[in-house]
Amino acid sequence: MTGLWVLGHECGHGAFSTSDALNDVVGYVLHSALLVPYFSWKISHRKHHKATNNLSKDMGFVPNTKDHFLRNRHLSTIAELSDETPLYTMFSLLQLQSTGWLVYLLTNATSHNQHERQKEGRGIGKSDGFLHGVNHFNSNSPIFDDKDKDKVHASNIGLLATLAILMAVAYGYGWKLVAIHYFAPYILLNNWIILITSMQHSDPSVPHYSPQSWNWSRGSAATIDRDFGFIGRFFFHSIIETHVLHHHVSTIPFYNAAEASEAMKRVLGRHYRSDTRGGIVGYFKAMWMRIRLYHWVEPTSMKYQGVLFYKKRNSL
Repeated sequence: MTGLWVLGHECGHGAFSTSDALNDVVGYVLHSALLVPYFSWKISHRKHHKATNNLSKDMGFVPNTKDHFLRNRHLSTIAELSDETPLYTMFSLLQLQSTGWLVYLLTNATSHNQHERQKEGRGIGKSDGFLHGVNHFNSNSPIFDDKDKDKVHASNIGLLATLAILMAVAYGYGWKLVAIHYFAPYILLNNWIILITSMQHSDPSVPHYSPQSWNWSRGSAATIDRDFGFIGRFFFHSIIETHVLHHHVSTIPFYNAAEASEAMKRVLGRHYRSDTRGGIVGYFKAMWMRIRLYHWVEPTSMKYQGVLFYKKRNSL
């Protein structure tokens, strides 16, 4: 399932084919079959690429600042976090991996929450969260513009068609079969989507920017390549190993990405970031450390207040 989702992602960027129509037909079919609202996601995902790691505009993973993190946890000082144990971290990780993707689609969680700036006034009085008017299924959501309404409706029709097919199969062959052969892999798909995307921009070496300090070049370079071994290169079509390239030239197809990435490294020089230590094991170690220790971003100096990095919560 995850490989198919990645191919749909390729279609959303116009990288699957030179034909825009074919890209959208294939992407629509693939993502609808995976209960992903293709056109709605395509719109928000392109906004992520246009404002990568901009703390006020990114539609992907926008980290907390230190003050915001404390407010969300109803804490006054960092010292109060000392009671959090590895067991709590594991619970948080399981919750994120199993439901994070669906929650993002339903509530716009992890994205920016400054919707009042939407140019057509759609964001007035709306905020991220359940039933707060910001999601990928409501054509009046501030994620979209008026011109996007038909695409949002088409995305929803694709989802309804998939659900109708699943219900028909369940009625004819039983819910157990559907649960085993569709919904169990679907839960794993949710896991892989979050596992892949959350690690592409969340690393202590990757900067995040205030709107005043951000520009497109800075944002495009604010990601990191990792190594997920044969699984990443074959089943996930190198989306983990060549993500820096993807943010600079998103129309390069996955089967040319490795070669193009090598050329990109020479151009970016010291601005290219990667962490390939330990392969798959190293990937999971980095994920655990991120969830366990890196909860917010903050400036590293008074001189560069608009450039923020993840800070260890214990300051070690």
